[in-house]
Amino acid sequence: MTNRSEIKKIGGSDIAKILTDSDGRPLSRWGSPHSLYLHLIGELTPQEDNEAFERGRKLEPVVANIFAANHEEFWVEECDIRLVEKAD
Repeated sequence: MTNRSEIKKIGGSDIAKILTDSDGRPLSRWGSPHSLYLHLIGELTPQEDNEAFERGRKLEPVVANIFAANHEEFWVEECDIRLVEKAD
């Protein structure tokens, strides 16, 4: 079992995995609440990074700010970004 301090946080891309339509199906085609849970506790092997993931990470703040500008009932909290040197 994963240590609680190692549990990841839910990001913008995860919301569609949590929300369901009127028939109880996840809004996301790429995951379900159960698969997200397994990922967050470290029990699911992460997908290999690719260009689409990279674009999504770069665009997420832009999309969040556009959403917040159109929905005054929400605000955008900035996340800490840490640069970590890659091991050779």
